[in-house]
Amino acid sequence: MNNEKLIQLAEELQPKQPQLAACWNLVIRGLEVGWLDSDTLNELLDYLLDGNDYCVEELGFELIGDNLRISFLDEYLYCSPEDMIEQLKNLRRSYGS
Repeated sequence: MNNEKLIQLAEELQPKQPQLAACWNLVIRGLEVGWLDSDTLNELLDYLLDGNDYCVEELGFELIGDNLRISFLDEYLYCSPEDMIEQLKNLRRSYGS
């Protein structure tokens, strides 16, 4: 699937908060390598909203305590799950899916 539009929208939605921005960059990298697309984005959001972890290929989203740990290959970053969910909702809304 061609993710160019989704990647462009994700880049335009880059958050200002440094910790969230760093995590968001891992989401963008997941889009760039094709591990995330509009379908998996919806699935990811559903899982997180239900309080569940989500993993696709080597991109993982794990709820650990009050934090969301996002892993891309061997890189791990933490951010607020609520903030990431809002970012993902904004991306989905912007994309129209």
